[in-house]
Amino acid sequence: MARLAWFLLVVWTCAPMAAEATILRVPSEYWSIRTAVYAATESDTILVAPGIYRGSHNRAINFQGKNLTLRSEGGASVTTIDCEGQDRAFIFNNGENASLVEGFTITGGYSYSGGALRCAGSSPVFVSCAFEWNSVSHAGGGAVECLNGSSLTMRGCSFKRNMPEEAYQEGGAVYLYGASAVFEECSFVLNYAYKGAGVYADLSTVELTDCVFVDNATGGGVYTTRSAVTLRGCLAFRNFYGGYVSNSDVSVSVVGCTFSENYVRGILLWEGSAPVIANTIVAFTHPDYGSGVAIECGGSVSPLLSCCDLYGNEGGDWAGCVSDMYGVDGNICQDPQFCGGTDPEEAHSLDASSPCAPAANPDCGLIGAYDVGCGLTAVEHVSWGRIKGLFADRRRQPN
Repeated sequence: MARLAWFLLVVWTCAPMAAEATILRVPSEYWSIRTAVYAATESDTILVAPGIYRGSHNRAINFQGKNLTLRSEGGASVTTIDCEGQDRAFIFNNGENASLVEGFTITGGYSYSGGALRCAGSSPVFVSCAFEWNSVSHAGGGAVECLNGSSLTMRGCSFKRNMPEEAYQEGGAVYLYGASAVFEECSFVLNYAYKGAGVYADLSTVELTDCVFVDNATGGGVYTTRSAVTLRGCLAFRNFYGGYVSNSDVSVSVVGCTFSENYVRGILLWEGSAPVIANTIVAFTHPDYGSGVAIECGGSVSPLLSCCDLYGNEGGDWAGCVSDMYGVDGNICQDPQFCGGTDPEEAHSLDASSPCAPAANPDCGLIGAYDVGCGLTAVEHVSWGRIKGLFADRRRQPN
């Protein structure tokens, strides 16, 4: 027994211990983000203090196959990676499948493609990051390019004023080719591209949930081709060429979205798919060098609409390829009665008397991206003591 106990003690002492995750701090311990990334090992966390990070050691950051967490301590509003027009900020191309970047503003990115971020054969996650004023010289993806089997996740990120330099490039903010991507609660504002000023996807799988596309030009908020696409709870407002363009996609599902005041057309569906559009508003589309219809089809497209409201589109509401769907399956043509205002999301919530409110459509429920946000009758909370007092006062009044 003594020999066995000694043997077990030796085995336990000599066995390799699992490496513990380490926290590395920038700039107090490591003077740049890249030096901290190079020093880190698998599963480490790098914490970056508030500030503006410039210079060659704070761009072209490559995790080198290590799954790391890179997080700002103060968030994107106070922590910026400024690439100064010299390179992109991040490159994920070594099979990273559990890497996280959180809480940075990334600006001034410039490269051949993927101005701020390029991922190939990897699966990074970005949370609460802002991509602003990034550009590319030739290919697509003013801010982001992902391809070659990559799987990208973006949560709570914003994309503003990103664009390619070349006139006929795709993906003002995001370019996807042969990749999959999930966007949750992301915003795309004032981006520019020939096709897909917000997001362009080819041969990809794309899921957009609770995202906002505002004032993007010229290729529509989202442009997808030969892809499987899901839009859920999204708002497309004042985008040129349309809120969404589908071209020969494998499958399209648009559920609970609002398309408002887009230019040329609300939605364009082109070639060989059977898009499913449900509980969606398409309203107040402007022609501006186009048809101005709510939904425009080209080629052999057979859309299926249910519980949708097409209203106030200058070129036509239930017209063309959707003309025979008005009045069936819960489809209506009534003023959605938006609340209005300066904030796009609040402006597109519904008045309590809206025909798109859940109370007006027990079979359909909510139509559009946002629920009732105005026109509610205020209820004053009154204590029992006050009620008794009011009753006593009334009894004292002379007849």
